[in-house]
Amino acid sequence: MVYHAPTILVDAGFGDSVALLTGIGIGVMLVIAGVVGAIAVDRVGRRRVMLWFPPGSGLAMAVMALAFLGGPGARRPSGGQ
Repeated sequence: MVYHAPTILVDAGFGDSVALLTGIGIGVMLVIAGVVGAIAVDRVGRRRVMLWFPPGSGLAMAVMALAFLGGPGARRPSGGQ
C-alpha cells in the first residue's frame, strides 16, 4: 500500500505533489501506529488485541472501498443507453 500510495491517490484525483506528500504521511503514520500497537499489546495483552483487530480491519477496508467506489476515476458500466 505504501509503495503504491502515490499512484492510487493520483488515480483518485489528487495532484502529483499532494499524492507524494500524502504517501510520505501514510508511511510516517504506519511507523507511529506500529509503535502504538506494540505498546498496546504490552499493556492490554495479545488476546484482547487479536479479538479487536479483525472487526476493526474489516471496517477500515469497507470505509476505503466506499471511498473509492464513486470517485472521479470510477468506471461506470456502459449499458445500452
